[in-house]
Amino acid sequence: MIYYAKIEQDEDGLWCAEFIDFAPDLIVAEGTTLEEALIQAHSILHEYLAYGLPQKPQQRQSEKGFYAIEVSPAMIASLNIRWQRHKLGLTQQEVATALGLQQPNYARLEKSGKMDLTMLDKIAKALKINKASLIEA
Repeated sequence: MIYYAKIEQDEDGLWCAEFIDFAPDLIVAEGTTLEEALIQAHSILHEYLAYGLPQKPQQRQSEKGFYAIEVSPAMIASLNIRWQRHKLGLTQQEVATALGLQQPNYARLEKSGKMDLTMLDKIAKALKINKASLIEA
């Protein structure tokens, strides 16, 4: 899964990155080099994705000034779980109960996406989806 950051050099020579699909005109990362701005954009993207329910990424491969920021496998699982739960209209409490977990423990799993295959299988069953769908980009 890839999100795209628009990265441009400003008049002061700083490289500024923004995710225009999330918050147009909001600069979310800066760097003195393009590489530094890319590293900052990656870190900020993962922080942003860990909270809330962001939209699915837009395709922007051919647009000038846009750079691909790859999402980690754990974050892909986290996003797919949240998107599927919302699609079904379920709360975290309802899924936690179906899994035999306390809601705060389930929330940590859902936020991080870090879990073993057994738990991933249980979550997939609770969300009525194929386990592979939860880990594909």
